[in-house]
Amino acid sequence: MKILKPKNNFLQLEEEHSGYNSKIIVLPLSFSDNKKKNEIHPYRFIFDVSKNLERYDEEMQHNIAEEYGICSLPPIKVFTDSNKNGIVTNKLLNEFSQKIIFTISDNVNTLNFIAEYFRNTKNEYSILHLDAKSRMKENHSSESVIRNLTINKIDITQVGIRSLSKDEENYKKENLVKQFLACEINLGMYGNDWQELVVRNLKQNVLIVLNINVFEPYYLDNISEPEPFGLNWNDLIYLFKIIGQDKNIIGVDICGIKSIKRSNSNYFIAKLLYKIMNYAIK
Repeated sequence: MKILKPKNNFLQLEEEHSGYNSKIIVLPLSFSDNKKKNEIHPYRFIFDVSKNLERYDEEMQHNIAEEYGICSLPPIKVFTDSNKNGIVTNKLLNEFSQKIIFTISDNVNTLNFIAEYFRNTKNEYSILHLDAKSRMKENHSSESVIRNLTINKIDITQVGIRSLSKDEENYKKENLVKQFLACEINLGMYGNDWQELVVRNLKQNVLIVLNINVFEPYYLDNISEPEPFGLNWNDLIYLFKIIGQDKNIIGVDICGIKSIKRSNSNYFIAKLLYKIMNYAIK
């Protein structure tokens, strides 16, 4: 597979820090059935502003970009056809099965592909799904992706949910999906250490699936499905930190991003990506 050259990659890293031997892989995913055919993938704008990030992390006191390397790949297409996805999955497995993979998706429906990939690389893992929506509706495309994963018996914990139908509520209870609602977190119903409770529900290997609408909308102007009363930066960053300390972050998917070139939120997302990368490195 090709890799992006320094002028186009995440952080605009030099070739010696962005090759195949890097510990971290960044991979944009493009859903083949995306209706906005001519829209530029949001990763382009995120990568462009990432050059302004400081590579040294003052909290973790290291420079993972230069110490471990970050390899950026050009976007690949994800299909509704599982056979076509299998070809892509095999290519990734052959080259990157031992890497920590960060994906930037232009559609929530890429999650089925991501979950299948990690099912082939790890015996057991949990999905930590951070989103405003539970996505457990029946036969509803993007609103059904989590429901589809529960059918495959994947362990799922949801955080930040604040849009949930009665049918989804019943389905959650029947299928033992663990859920931390945004209203419960914001009202302090789990106390000040709700992040610790979330982490206790996760298996040792964790795939973080982060729709940016989990954040309170005033943080970001490029949320594709904004919902009021979301979570804040500090609370979520602390959650990712303790996951990195206590568990193995095997991958991260970020989605729900509107493609806006001149948006300050692109820097926010680039910073978020790099911060989680720092926590993921052991």
